[in-house]
Amino acid sequence: MATLADRIAAAEEKLTKMREQKRASDALREARNKKKERSDDTRRKILAGATALAEPGLRDLVLEALAQRLTRQDDRALFGLNKGQDGQEKEWQADHHSPPAGEQRCGSQGGEASPYPC
Repeated sequence: MATLADRIAAAEEKLTKMREQKRASDALREARNKKKERSDDTRRKILAGATALAEPGLRDLVLEALAQRLTRQDDRALFGLNKGQDGQEKEWQADHHSPPAGEQRCGSQGGEASPYPC
Protein backbone atom coordinates (compact mmCIF):
# COMPACT_ATOMS: atom_id res chain seq x y z
CA MET A 1 0.00 0.00 0.00
CA ALA A 2 1.21 3.49 -0.84
CA THR A 3 2.30 5.66 1.96
CA LEU A 4 0.77 9.03 2.66
CA ALA A 5 3.87 10.76 1.25
CA ASP A 6 3.55 8.75 -1.98
CA ARG A 7 -0.12 9.68 -2.36
CA ILE A 8 0.64 13.36 -1.72
CA ALA A 9 3.46 13.29 -4.32
CA ALA A 10 1.15 11.65 -6.87
CA ALA A 11 -1.59 14.21 -6.20
CA GLU A 12 0.91 17.08 -6.55
CA GLU A 13 2.18 15.61 -9.83
CA LYS A 14 -1.38 15.30 -11.11
CA LEU A 15 -2.13 18.87 -10.04
CA THR A 16 0.99 20.15 -11.86
CA LYS A 17 -0.08 18.37 -15.06
CA MET A 18 -3.59 19.78 -14.77
CA ARG A 19 -2.21 23.31 -14.33
CA GLU A 20 0.00 22.90 -17.41
CA GLN A 21 -3.00 21.68 -19.43
CA LYS A 22 -5.04 24.68 -18.27
CA ARG A 23 -2.24 27.11 -19.23
CA ALA A 24 -2.01 25.51 -22.68
CA SER A 25 -5.79 25.63 -23.08
CA ASP A 26 -5.90 29.29 -22.01
CA ALA A 27 -3.08 30.19 -24.41
CA LEU A 28 -4.87 28.44 -27.28
CA ARG A 29 -8.14 30.21 -26.45
CA GLU A 30 -6.37 33.57 -26.32
CA ALA A 31 -4.66 32.93 -29.67
CA ARG A 32 -8.01 32.02 -31.25
CA ASN A 33 -9.63 35.16 -29.83
CA LYS A 34 -6.82 37.38 -31.15
CA LYS A 35 -7.05 35.76 -34.59
CA LYS A 36 -10.83 36.33 -34.63
CA GLU A 37 -10.37 39.98 -33.57
CA ARG A 38 -7.81 40.55 -36.36
CA SER A 39 -10.08 38.85 -38.87
CA ASP A 40 -13.08 40.95 -37.79
CA ASP A 41 -11.00 44.14 -37.94
CA THR A 42 -9.82 43.31 -41.46
CA ARG A 43 -13.37 42.54 -42.56
CA ARG A 44 -14.64 45.85 -41.15
CA LYS A 45 -11.92 47.74 -43.03
CA ILE A 46 -12.67 45.94 -46.29
CA LEU A 47 -16.41 46.59 -46.01
CA ALA A 48 -15.93 50.24 -45.03
CA GLY A 49 -13.46 50.81 -47.85
CA ALA A 50 -15.66 49.09 -50.43
CA THR A 51 -18.63 51.16 -49.32
CA ALA A 52 -16.64 54.41 -49.46
CA LEU A 53 -15.24 53.62 -52.90
CA ALA A 54 -18.70 52.77 -54.24
CA GLU A 55 -20.09 56.22 -53.36
CA PRO A 56 -18.93 58.94 -55.79
CA GLY A 57 -18.49 61.73 -53.22
CA LEU A 58 -16.80 59.53 -50.64
CA ARG A 59 -14.73 57.80 -53.31
CA ASP A 60 -13.13 61.09 -54.33
CA LEU A 61 -12.35 61.99 -50.71
CA VAL A 62 -10.88 58.56 -49.97
CA LEU A 63 -8.72 58.59 -53.09
CA GLU A 64 -7.52 62.11 -52.34
CA ALA A 65 -6.56 61.09 -48.81
CA LEU A 66 -4.83 57.96 -50.10
CA ALA A 67 -2.91 59.99 -52.68
CA GLN A 68 -1.60 62.21 -49.89
CA ARG A 69 -0.76 59.46 -47.41
CA LEU A 70 0.40 56.40 -49.36
CA THR A 71 4.14 56.44 -49.98
CA ARG A 72 4.97 52.87 -51.02
CA GLN A 73 4.75 52.44 -54.78
CA ASP A 74 3.05 49.06 -54.58
CA ASP A 75 0.36 50.53 -52.29
CA ARG A 76 -0.14 53.49 -54.63
CA ALA A 77 -0.34 51.13 -57.62
CA LEU A 78 -3.31 49.34 -56.04
CA PHE A 79 -5.30 52.55 -56.47
CA GLY A 80 -3.68 53.72 -59.70
CA LEU A 81 -1.94 56.58 -57.91
CA ASN A 82 1.48 56.07 -59.47
CA LYS A 83 3.01 58.95 -61.36
CA GLY A 84 2.75 58.87 -65.14
CA GLN A 85 5.50 59.66 -67.63
CA ASP A 86 4.65 63.36 -67.49
CA GLY A 87 5.24 63.42 -63.72
CA GLN A 88 1.54 63.83 -62.97
CA GLU A 89 -0.35 61.33 -60.92
CA LYS A 90 -2.54 59.07 -62.99
CA GLU A 91 -6.23 59.32 -62.21
CA TRP A 92 -7.74 56.36 -60.43
CA GLN A 93 -9.43 54.11 -62.95
CA ALA A 94 -13.14 53.58 -62.45
CA ASP A 95 -14.10 50.00 -61.81
CA HIS A 96 -17.43 48.29 -62.43
CA HIS A 97 -18.90 50.00 -59.36
CA SER A 98 -18.38 53.52 -60.66
CA PRO A 99 -19.72 54.87 -63.95
CA PRO A 100 -17.35 56.71 -66.29
CA ALA A 101 -17.29 60.50 -65.98
CA GLY A 102 -20.50 62.07 -67.28
CA GLU A 103 -22.61 58.91 -67.07
CA GLN A 104 -25.49 58.69 -64.63
CA ARG A 105 -26.27 55.91 -62.22
CA CYS A 106 -29.47 53.95 -62.44
CA GLY A 107 -32.17 55.07 -60.05
CA SER A 108 -33.15 52.82 -57.19
CA GLN A 109 -36.17 52.75 -54.95
CA GLY A 110 -36.93 56.02 -53.21
CA GLY A 111 -35.31 58.10 -55.94
CA GLU A 112 -31.79 57.58 -54.57
CA ALA A 113 -28.97 56.71 -56.94
CA SER A 114 -27.94 53.09 -56.94
CA PRO A 115 -24.27 52.43 -56.05
CA TYR A 116 -24.09 50.15 -59.10
CA PRO A 117 -24.21 51.09 -62.78
CA CYS A 118 -27.06 49.85 -64.98
